[in-house]
Amino acid sequence: MQELRPGEENMPESVHRNALETHTATAAAPGSAQPGDVSWRIGQPRFAVPPGACDCHVHVFNPERFPYAVDRTYTPGAAPVEGLDLVRSSLGISRVVLVQPSVYGTDNRCLLSALAALGPDVARGVAVIDPETVSDVTLQDLHNAGVRGVRVNLESKGERSSGLALSAISATAERVMPFGFAVQVYTDLRLIADMADDIAQLRVPLILDHFGGAKAALRVEQSGFRALTELLHAGAVWVKAVRHLPRLPGQAYVQRHSPYRRGADRGEPRAPRLGIRLAPHRRSG
Repeated sequence: MQELRPGEENMPESVHRNALETHTATAAAPGSAQPGDVSWRIGQPRFAVPPGACDCHVHVFNPERFPYAVDRTYTPGAAPVEGLDLVRSSLGISRVVLVQPSVYGTDNRCLLSALAALGPDVARGVAVIDPETVSDVTLQDLHNAGVRGVRVNLESKGERSSGLALSAISATAERVMPFGFAVQVYTDLRLIADMADDIAQLRVPLILDHFGGAKAALRVEQSGFRALTELLHAGAVWVKAVRHLPRLPGQAYVQRHSPYRRGADRGEPRAPRLGIRLAPHRRSG
């Protein structure tokens, strides 16, 4: 993950919101976008995006070149790196973090290809591994390619056992710690609450994506929300808030304790749209 530049952490919330909420990007047909394709229509930000702005959660899909996993739980349309780069440059976003989606499993070839296409000055990556079988050589190759984190996607697997979830997270954290990787987790808020004490003891940076599993409709009274804010307050986790969802009561609390970023959640299967990214100010990678 990349750190906010000096001064960005004090930028008003409305400035971050208005910068990118005008973004729309549509293609004539799934997978049809190519460099210079006039079917891409990108709304311009309402103000100059700060230098060094980073979208810290975006997916790339290229099923023609990199087939999806057979056991995937959904089938997204194509969202090629060329389209991402067009959106990024048009919005004035300097950097992106590419996140391996569940449809590719542990096959990181699409991610690595996109990292190579964008280059190290623009992109970093979050890969998916099997901690029991991945070799040191593979982990070093991932690092050399620009990967700085690995993702444990428990939600897409429907995991509801806190014991099994903690085992998966801990095994992954121990495996990648020598390489300086962060661990990014997608899971249910109630599981996070059950694992909170153990999460706080992990020896790697831990990132919770998709609001940490919080549901806006359930408000701050929902089970596990207090544990999430306590982890944030203690600096034990980062939280990514993605997609356009109803504003979550208590979001102001999270923002007070956590400098935040925004960006385009491009590549999500339902539509390219925007989201908030909340992240305590920690070391870059």
